[in-house]
Amino acid sequence: MEEKVRKLAERSSRATKEIATLIAEVQQGTEDAVKAMQQRAMEVGAGAKLADEAGASLDASGHSVRCWFSLPGADAVASSGRREVLPAPLVHR
Repeated sequence: MEEKVRKLAERSSRATKEIATLIAEVQQGTEDAVKAMQQRAMEVGAGAKLADEAGASLDASGHSVRCWFSLPGADAVASSGRREVLPAPLVHR
């Protein structure tokens, strides 16, 4: 009977160590996942900031164009110089 109890205790001890190892692995995996998510969140934030800056730049450009076209005679100048400023359209053959 003592031998059975001793073997049971040894198996129980091994199982406890295996469980502890599995828990440590899960904890490490969770920690790695959290770090990765935090990094991605920072990247998304940086991308959103760049998109906002690009939008602001486009708004400013649009405002400049509207201001220029609001000047007296701007339409005539833009129409007369159009062919000199813009390249001829590309024709695909």
